[in-house]
Amino acid sequence: MRRLTVLIILCAGMAFIRMVNANAQGQSEWVTNNGDAQRSSWIRSDPKISRESLQKPGFQLLWKLKLNNNPRHLNSLTAPALLDLPIGYRGVRSLAFVGGSSDKVFVIDPILGRMEWEKGLTTVSSLKRGIPPCPGGMTANLTRPTGAAIPPLPDGAGGGGSAPARSAVGGPDSGPSLIYALAGDGLLHSMHMSNGAAYQPPIKFLPPNAHAYGLTVIDQVAYVITRGGCDGAPNGVWALDLRTKEVATWNASVVGLGGPAFGPDGTLYVTTGGSPQHSFSLVALAPGTLQVKDWYKAGNEGFSSSPVIFEYKGKILIAATTDDGIVHLLDSASLGGADHQTPLDRKPFHARTRRLPHSALASWQGLDGTRWILAPIDGPPAPAGGFTAAGGPVTRGAIVTWKISEKDGAPVLEPGWVSRDLVSPVPPTIINGVVFAVSGGEFRGGEFRGKANDDSATTVRVKRSSPAVLYALDALTGKELWNSGTTIKSFVRGDALSGGGGQFYVGTHDGTLYAFGFPMEH
Repeated sequence: MRRLTVLIILCAGMAFIRMVNANAQGQSEWVTNNGDAQRSSWIRSDPKISRESLQKPGFQLLWKLKLNNNPRHLNSLTAPALLDLPIGYRGVRSLAFVGGSSDKVFVIDPILGRMEWEKGLTTVSSLKRGIPPCPGGMTANLTRPTGAAIPPLPDGAGGGGSAPARSAVGGPDSGPSLIYALAGDGLLHSMHMSNGAAYQPPIKFLPPNAHAYGLTVIDQVAYVITRGGCDGAPNGVWALDLRTKEVATWNASVVGLGGPAFGPDGTLYVTTGGSPQHSFSLVALAPGTLQVKDWYKAGNEGFSSSPVIFEYKGKILIAATTDDGIVHLLDSASLGGADHQTPLDRKPFHARTRRLPHSALASWQGLDGTRWILAPIDGPPAPAGGFTAAGGPVTRGAIVTWKISEKDGAPVLEPGWVSRDLVSPVPPTIINGVVFAVSGGEFRGGEFRGKANDDSATTVRVKRSSPAVLYALDALTGKELWNSGTTIKSFVRGDALSGGGGQFYVGTHDGTLYAFGFPMEH
């Protein structure tokens, strides 16, 4: 009888854990680049991190781990993809999956800060050394299969209206638990999360040495973006059907850091620079086939960020920034209206003095139903931006924000707060009402120079970069709640950040992964 009771308790506990894990996957897990398919960088709920908890002592460095990875020019670690509360033969576990520029996959227990397993992917020893714009090796993030449906709002968040019907397209796989990695030789690897064993043989996806980013797997199709024309690989969007092994491409000069953003029906949205076709445009592509469905042309300025997609009062809206320091707000139902050139709204945000670096936006919704958009900027904000200073003058860079409001029944952008001064800020992350903003420290002055085999440009930029600092900000006001001080010893580039499960992760150029959070109670 006692054994039966224990068995019932164990089964109930496992069912509860599965329920928690299912809820986490819908709201609180970082599964792909910028967190989810919409590239929102928003973790909707968290067991420990909140505006209230960050105003109390205790948030600190939990552990740091130096990974066996060699940077390739400025490229180093990818943002960890996270899996919370899986059940395996070792019991309840959490895992963090990190890609390294040396074509390696590192899997870490984020609670204990110890390596679970690591795996080298490239078997081709003749990979080119690379140049700064085309570093070679692994450049794209690791990804878990995800869905195109917009994750539900946390309990208590006002929706401000009925949500549109969501497509079933892009539901996460119900099969084995897999992690996907794209190696520098262009092969896509699918591995079991538990031990890295291959699920199937690697599939040819890209030419070798392509500079890829934004890897995402939805509805058994893998998507990625390439740029730089590295080793003759065309710039554009690539789609690999994992069932048929067929590859579709759409060639254009795609920009941003986040990769393609996905609407709830599976439509891809990408931003372009000076492409021969659809130049300076935000373009909608059909899932799988990558056929053009719609587009918005932003005048004669190229885009500087990848899109972010969000729901607002029954509409699916899109935001992205352009090189002239303007943020554009669009309705996915008709990009730019009948003439493809009329946005819902556009606002200045940057006092541009030089070409903006490629970046990504973020978006979240408060419990009062207010929808926010966030963007990192180099240099001071535009004087006409109307932002409210939250931390003194800004000269080097900051995070700027907007709220969505309505004018004459249509959504418009309303300036919010601008953060304290930051050095080369990277795209922010929002966790349960807290904005994690990183002063990346990367030296961005000048352009890459020298011959193709000359490392001097990278050497100068690495030497002139400074250690990163992590800041926790109140997402409603921009007020600083906490900072990491001198804890981090190298700079951060791109978007090597993620969070969830009560912790936040920062990957630095020197191959170190830092985990911040509240210590476990014993």
